[in-house]
Amino acid sequence: MLTWTLWHDLKNPPRSHPLFWRVIQQGQNSSGQGWVRVFQGLLALILVGVALSSLTSALVLLVCGIIILPILVLVGSSGFYASLGAMDTADTLAQEARDGTHDLLRVMPAGAPAVDWLMASACLHRNQRIGQVHALVRIVAIAGGLALTAVTLFLALSVVSAQEQERFALTYGALRDMSRLLAFCLIIYVDHMQSFIAGGLVGIITAYSVRSPLEARLWAFIGFWAQQIAAYVLIIGLTLLTWGLIETFMLPSAGRALLTAGSVFLLYVFVREALISGLWRWMLFLSLGAARPRPVELR
Repeated sequence: MLTWTLWHDLKNPPRSHPLFWRVIQQGQNSSGQGWVRVFQGLLALILVGVALSSLTSALVLLVCGIIILPILVLVGSSGFYASLGAMDTADTLAQEARDGTHDLLRVMPAGAPAVDWLMASACLHRNQRIGQVHALVRIVAIAGGLALTAVTLFLALSVVSAQEQERFALTYGALRDMSRLLAFCLIIYVDHMQSFIAGGLVGIITAYSVRSPLEARLWAFIGFWAQQIAAYVLIIGLTLLTWGLIETFMLPSAGRALLTAGSVFLLYVFVREALISGLWRWMLFLSLGAARPRPVELR
């Protein structure tokens, strides 16, 4: 999968390369800090809204705070910081083009795509964005995934051995919900990786299309969220269609519950992988005028 190749290169960039450090130092400790505070303020407003709407029930407020806040942080942080990376990438490349240095950098032996991807990686690593968000997502997704896996397996065995109709219905409903939550934990982890990759690619593509740094930042932000939202809408539509088809199959209840959850994860990975592959080939087309199948490493 192209996702794993690009993510490995993104997580392990050539940190000793002079160009990497040049890009890092251009925006270190300043890039996007105002937007970070805006994001934190929006989260605070959301929590206040939940509190005001739940004053009549302390239990509802507690449950909303425990469940909704981690989801907002996990899902929102990756997309938010990836969008900042897309804006910084587009801005950095546009500034290099404006100053006449981009074409000079593109003649390096590794090739233009490797140079562009290295600069995008440096922008995404500014202020330790990837490291901090990845640590949070990995801990929560893995811990939640392991816990939900154990519960899901237990419920699957309970469904198989259930005898009473009422007990069977309750156990099957719990199994269905838990298996979907497990798929959601896996999706959070994959979405984190693919969001950052898409952010870098969108930033590069935007810089080739818009040469003004200010316009490049604006269009990178719009382009990133446009492809994110389009992917989510397509995945939701395909998921609902697939679930409707699965319900028509003559399958055991436990198998049907696990299949519906697995279909969500597989559809998500397939759609986002196709989108990233398209963005990668588009970037190569702009950089070289022709597509190449794999990224070129710059070491």
